[in-house]
Amino acid sequence: MLDYLFMDVNVNRIQADVMPPNERSKKVLLKNGFIKEGTLRQATVWAGKGIVDLEIYSILREEYVK
Repeated sequence: MLDYLFMDVNVNRIQADVMPPNERSKKVLLKNGFIKEGTLRQATVWAGKGIVDLEIYSILREEYVK
């Protein structure tokens, strides 16, 4: 999917928002070259969970191509 988005669709940045307790998702992102940019405190309302923090991960085309 990353290859398609960076090489065929020509996007420059892919971003993922993850709830902090979701360790499995964070592990997948890190394994695929994403970098944690930070935490947005009380960033959104999540059904059944109320107001939650979100961690932001991203990868840039230049990082992916390396």
